Amino acid sequence: MANNITQTCTHCGETKPLDREHYHRNKGRTCGYMSLCKPCQMKKVTKYNQSHPQYWEKYRVERADYIRDYYEDYYEQDTCKIYGIMNPIGEVYCGFTQKKKIDIRIAQHQSDYRIKHGSYGKLHESLDKYGFGNHTTFLIEELKTKTRSRGLATETKWIEYYMRIKKSLNIKIK
Repeated sequence: MANNITQTCTHCGETKPLDREHYHRNKGRTCGYMSLCKPCQMKKVTKYNQSHPQYWEKYRVERADYIRDYYEDYYEQDTCKIYGIMNPIGEVYCGFTQKKKIDIRIAQHQSDYRIKHGSYGKLHESLDKYGFGNHTTFLIEELKTKTRSRGLATETKWIEYYMRIKKSLNIKIK
């Protein structure tokens, strides 16, 4: 079913479909989208950034320690984890993360589920049916590697395994 809702950009005056292709999201507005279309919003941001270079330099310097600490606290530099989310009947969603704690990634899944963000079809259907609290999370495999590609390849191996035994909640192989 096509979305026939449109919105007129408050900057350029063009009327465009009200969707993510034409407007950035804005949860603070009733319609859920910004009032400026994407091209106009980008022009506005670029113009502001170019006219305030000292702000951005100061911001980068002040945030450098915070950003470094964030990555040290939340990400492993040489470890990839393949995790599973299992529903009560034994079906498993396989995922991949480089975060130190799987719980952080699982919390992101909970948030995505609450706001219906992303396309985790079978996983979200299972969460609707059984509830998040009735799913268990577990570590499938931990790899000592610095390459994301190796982690993704291992995740794919596990997704294929669960698909072969007809116990997969993954939509497709990435």
